[in-house]
Amino acid sequence: MQKSEVSYLRINQVLKKIPVCKSTIWHWSKNGSFPSPHKLGPKISAWLEADIDAWLLAKGENDQ
Repeated sequence: MQKSEVSYLRINQVLKKIPVCKSTIWHWSKNGSFPSPHKLGPKISAWLEADIDAWLLAKGENDQ
């Protein structure tokens, strides 16, 4: 069985894919309109890259 790679994105990497303010990403995460980050350490939060890509895909389909 092959182990799948899990890629995490820190906030600055998320902002490269979704050019909005940091506070907008956090607001969307808190109100449920954006994937929630995972805590990787006491001061480290990151998003699964697959979650961000799926959100972008769904957003693109809803905009059409």
